[in-house]
Amino acid sequence: MVSKALSGLMDWADGLPTPHDSSSAPHGTSPAPHTDAAALIKEVEWLGCEIVLADGRPVIRGDKAAITPELLDCLKAARAEIVQHLTEQAPSISADATMSIPDAPKDSPSGELEQSGIRRDPDTGKLYLFGGPDSRWLKEQGWEWNDQRRRFMAPFPQDREDPPPRFIITASPVKADHRLHADGPCSLCGFTHWWRKAGDTSEGWTCSICHPAPEGIVTITPQALLTQNSLDATA
Repeated sequence: MVSKALSGLMDWADGLPTPHDSSSAPHGTSPAPHTDAAALIKEVEWLGCEIVLADGRPVIRGDKAAITPELLDCLKAARAEIVQHLTEQAPSISADATMSIPDAPKDSPSGELEQSGIRRDPDTGKLYLFGGPDSRWLKEQGWEWNDQRRRFMAPFPQDREDPPPRFIITASPVKADHRLHADGPCSLCGFTHWWRKAGDTSEGWTCSICHPAPEGIVTITPQALLTQNSLDATA
């Protein structure tokens, strides 16, 4: 059985009255949903869906679960305006474009119209297909056909067989090692506090944050060494 929201979308596409239509509202109520066709189409697109005409009927493609009941009421009220708007905006359809239009939903054995699209699992974030989405539309959404699994796969890492994020290893920039010339921060702590034993002429410095100098050892910093070398050069 389909949800009430999807059932409402089916009836809306066929132009049938539903329990939520303004025409079936109790006497004395006067709902006034927004009926600007262009604005409603933009709002549907903002939710990641689109409205197209198939055999003169408005069809919503995409994640239909994102359509809220309030928006659905507005779509029902403006169905005729939406059809007129899409008809006026549609350019001349070539033969190729006609072939690319997905088939209209067909009756399922249970007598209900088959719906199709992409659904996201709220717990895992993985994407699942339901119904029979058009293959060209799936490719437009970034899905790719996998010959080994014999099915379309969602973009990595959103496919249901992709590993959870905690098991995915991603590359990170290699941190430079500044211990040789003390010309940058420590790759471990990020500080620039370097030292070495006074009078030591060998190359290399030690981070005073990660490895503090032992007590009783006279140390020198890169800045002090640079000043000392400058004084020696001017003497």
